[in-house]
Amino acid sequence: MKKIYYLMLLLVAAVSFTSCNDDTDNPYERTSQLKVLRSSVLFDSKGGTGFVKFEAPSAITATLNSSWATATVQGDSVRVVATANEAYEGRASVLTVRCGEDSVQLTVQQLGMVVSINVDSSIVVGDEASKVGYRISTSNKVTFTSSADWLTGTATNDSLFVNYGKNATGSIRTGVLHYQCGNLKDSIVVTQGALADITNKQYLLGGKNYFKEGNPLIAYVAKIVDKKGKLFLEIPSFNWSIPVTFNASTLSISLTSGNLIGRLKIKETDAYVFMLMFNHQDLKSTIVLDNSATMTGAFNVIPEVGTMCLFEGSKGSTGATFDTMLFSGFKTDKLSTEDYIGNIIGLIDPLLQEYTPTAAKASQAPKHILRASEANGNDWKIIR
Repeated sequence: MKKIYYLMLLLVAAVSFTSCNDDTDNPYERTSQLKVLRSSVLFDSKGGTGFVKFEAPSAITATLNSSWATATVQGDSVRVVATANEAYEGRASVLTVRCGEDSVQLTVQQLGMVVSINVDSSIVVGDEASKVGYRISTSNKVTFTSSADWLTGTATNDSLFVNYGKNATGSIRTGVLHYQCGNLKDSIVVTQGALADITNKQYLLGGKNYFKEGNPLIAYVAKIVDKKGKLFLEIPSFNWSIPVTFNASTLSISLTSGNLIGRLKIKETDAYVFMLMFNHQDLKSTIVLDNSATMTGAFNVIPEVGTMCLFEGSKGSTGATFDTMLFSGFKTDKLSTEDYIGNIIGLIDPLLQEYTPTAAKASQAPKHILRASEANGNDWKIIR
């Protein structure tokens, strides 16, 4: 998802000072001896140094009613220094210069900040060191802070770069790059990883148990394996292998319904096991016995939880989202309602979580996975 900022404020209207005279000559009128020769007191939002040069018969003094600019007399000139304007509005102040009885007023003006930033809110990158660049337009400096030492940011007036080092950890990692330009603050979440970082690791394939009252959490030890270029999500306790596809650009895997994944004895019958999908609120109307349903999950690192892959399903013909994996047994290796034997497992809101003893707590799973309040605080029931 892109985030677009385009903020531009017009120049503050100049303050003009005019003198008036009438048709009658004033016998007491005198000509001012203080004259402005040159001036440069219009600043962009970055600020900087300007000046006003005078012709004067004697020493001059200067005052500037401003909190963002200062005026210093240097001989027959006044040096004006403006700080950076980090607001989107322009601003103006009045510089008054005096020499004896004569005085001159000038308007010191500064433009508001101009920002045009079009960057991603999150990106996925490979394990090799590189950078991702974006075109931007800004009149002010962009500064960065990072949550990780392998992640940095650099910027010019027209470019912003996300720089990342090589990932040699053997695991997926996530960092947050915060950037600021004036009052504008935002961040980019960077997830770095590759296929090698997710295969041959131990996971929990878990979710809420569709077939138990209250839908308690249940999980099965699983792993992702690469067999001669073909990927499978294996559940060793059943000797099941679920075909998956991998998308390197999103660091995600996809599962398709209707795949034969293994065998299991059900009711004394040697059954063929298929993985199906449906919406848990209406099994009969949403279940499909073909390859038309998919679930996709992107890997990322959640603080204090670890590497997670949260599956989201496609929509079926009824408009309902497939949110449940169903493992069912059939008499033959062809899907048919006539050959149906029985259901084995139903996982609502399925997920993969890299498995360590401390990561197996349901209370450590993301809250949006634990939609049922009775599931909060319960331990995973792990089937090995």
